[in-house]
Amino acid sequence: MRNSLSGDECGSMRKRIMGLVAAAVAEAAALIGLAFFVKTNTLLTLILALSFQIPLAVRMFVKNRRVKIICRILSVILLTAGLIAFLGCHGRNYYIESMTEADNNSVDADRYQPFNEMSALGRLDEEPLLLLTEDLPVLNGSASLLPLYSSVINMVYPDTIEGLNGKGSPYRFTNTEQAYKELFSGKADIVFSEKPSETLMKTAEKKGLQLELIPVGWDAFVFFTNSSNVVTELTQEQLRDIYSGKVDNWAELGGEDADIVAYQNNTGNGTQNRLEKFMGNVSLMEPEREWYLDSEEGITETASTYSNESGAIGFSFLYHTRSLNVDRGINLLSVDGVFPDNDNISSGRYPLSDRIYCVVVKGKVSSGTRKLLDWITSSQGQRLVEAAGYAPN
Repeated sequence: MRNSLSGDECGSMRKRIMGLVAAAVAEAAALIGLAFFVKTNTLLTLILALSFQIPLAVRMFVKNRRVKIICRILSVILLTAGLIAFLGCHGRNYYIESMTEADNNSVDADRYQPFNEMSALGRLDEEPLLLLTEDLPVLNGSASLLPLYSSVINMVYPDTIEGLNGKGSPYRFTNTEQAYKELFSGKADIVFSEKPSETLMKTAEKKGLQLELIPVGWDAFVFFTNSSNVVTELTQEQLRDIYSGKVDNWAELGGEDADIVAYQNNTGNGTQNRLEKFMGNVSLMEPEREWYLDSEEGITETASTYSNESGAIGFSFLYHTRSLNVDRGINLLSVDGVFPDNDNISSGRYPLSDRIYCVVVKGKVSSGTRKLLDWITSSQGQRLVEAAGYAPN
């Protein structure tokens, strides 16, 4: 009788162990899938992992029926909370993306791919006087100038180079801050950008580097609102009042009685650096913040993306507003009575016109880099600058 009972117990134990192993394998597969999809979102992964782990641990170690029930309820709560958080973030992102946006942190690089006849690049109706085949300078720059240096690559570089950000490619696009880091470290030869911020200049100085700024054209720093906004013109002082928080209702500026929603960008972004320069000694108010679910970084806090609601105001560089895939439901604002069109920008009448530069490190300019700089500033290179949509020197 004992042997019979012992055999039954052994069979039951084997089944329990096999069940636990199967559950563990299923859980591991689920967590691997979650880790691949959610990646570094530790909090959400932990919540979902616990919702699986608790019932498994209960089956192995807990005998009390009431405790088992409580743990299973907790597991369901955790799983539900994790799924709600996950779907909620995705749902919110989908809602934001369905609205008119002006995300200054990125640009649609696919529209400006070199060696593609369908891309929106500037082109010349003549053969370029410079064709580089070796000693190719590595180019990087701000988002607003990607169309310019992509046009340069399209005209004078060989079409056999690696694509954007490819291994060993001379065609780079990160962001303004990272572009300068690559310039300082020697990974990039030329950075296309507006005038570097004081912070970047001091960083170069600390590293014992001297920057050379070669003017290659003009862009403009612009402000825009929803097209339904009756306010179409502001002074520089009024704009500073908005972004310092001193003025927070459009009625104070001749508009409707509606709150002003003044969007900013993340610290280090080129347009945010330009706003800080524009503000001078006037302190910026805290930007609108939002939680964002990123496929690479998980849930992160970031400056709110411009959404074109009726009370919104945003800012960017002029070319960036042209190149963004946004609904044309925005109005560019005149500043001090001058509208930011090409004539007013290149003549300097528009008060927020900005020089655009090719920035290099003195003493570290190769012969290929110098040839390219000379060509861009030549009459033919300046025609390409204009063809790419910027005002030439």
